[in-house]
Amino acid sequence: MKAILHIGQSKTGTSAIQTFLAENRSALLKQGVLYPDITVGGVYLEMVQHNSIADSLTGRKVYPYLSADAYFKQIRNAVHARGVECLVLSAEHFFGGEPRVWNVTDETVYFDAYRKKLAELKLRLNFCDTFQIILYLRNQQDWLSSSVAHTIRFQLLHDHKNVYQNDRQYFEMVRPLLRYGKLLDCWSETFGPEAIQVACYNRENLHNADATQDFIKRAGIHPNGMDFSIPASETNLSLSAEFVEVKKILNQDIKHKDVERATIACLDSLSTRRSKNRRYSLDPAVLVDLAEIAKRENAHVNARYLSRGQELNLPRTPQEPKIPEEDIQHALAEFHSAFAKPKYRRLIWKLRTKSFLRNKVTPLHTVLRRIKHVVRKGRARA
Repeated sequence: MKAILHIGQSKTGTSAIQTFLAENRSALLKQGVLYPDITVGGVYLEMVQHNSIADSLTGRKVYPYLSADAYFKQIRNAVHARGVECLVLSAEHFFGGEPRVWNVTDETVYFDAYRKKLAELKLRLNFCDTFQIILYLRNQQDWLSSSVAHTIRFQLLHDHKNVYQNDRQYFEMVRPLLRYGKLLDCWSETFGPEAIQVACYNRENLHNADATQDFIKRAGIHPNGMDFSIPASETNLSLSAEFVEVKKILNQDIKHKDVERATIACLDSLSTRRSKNRRYSLDPAVLVDLAEIAKRENAHVNARYLSRGQELNLPRTPQEPKIPEEDIQHALAEFHSAFAKPKYRRLIWKLRTKSFLRNKVTPLHTVLRRIKHVVRKGRARA
């Protein structure tokens, strides 16, 4: 029995890979490959990614609020019932997620907790004989810039509302996540170096310049009978830099989470209308210190985990210039004008209803979620 663990990294085509695997569950089963779904009250969730499973390894429960015992009991039962030869799990939270850097005091505490998570994962998968760990890595500058923008976008949905204060504070907090060599060594210690397969996330280096096709080739999945036409989820879109700056301003006022979700939806809509998606630029002083970490960590990754010609390095191209203040104020005015429209009042009430069902009436929410998925899938094929 083989387990393939697609562990991320975030922003490396993971949503596209996960959507493909979820939509092709039946075709995968014909090859003896299980991409597990989870049930609540006997109803399948149509789970696209396994982040909640990864987080459960540390005792954290998020929707659908199951324990690690419950998740892996279902997975083990599905493996035995279907007689499969290969299990595939995909979650960015295997490589990241819990433990959260904002909940630990220093790197030693972080990596101790990180190793415990990996040990727990291997223990839960004790019915598997061999492992393949697939990881796509972005260079640290690209990842940090993307991570800052992503965190600002969702900041008020965090339990810690001040998780981002400025680029310097955020950089110091996430230092453990930038230590790629150290993180990979933790995986190597737990699963063995022969299980680790690392690729630099660079589209021209991917099979057919496509993350999904590259993944299934590495995983040994045959493409025949697979549906490649399903669009990936858009939950991880990046805001254009001027709207990241707008979100910094909006984050100064704490709002109800459903109002916050509607705010994010409005910003997403405005950002996608732009002809040019400007990337967030990091504090230049942070880049100097980041380069020191990257030089050391990447030398280790390149020597131990990557083949010649596939080395991980910081980009040589400069960042885009900072957004002019007038562009930020114009974007802020656009937001206030758009958010005042009735459709966002309706969206807030819709989100409040969904939150109530998800948190208070989870089985009913699961049934409705399942119906919605079936209807959407039918329309896509019509």
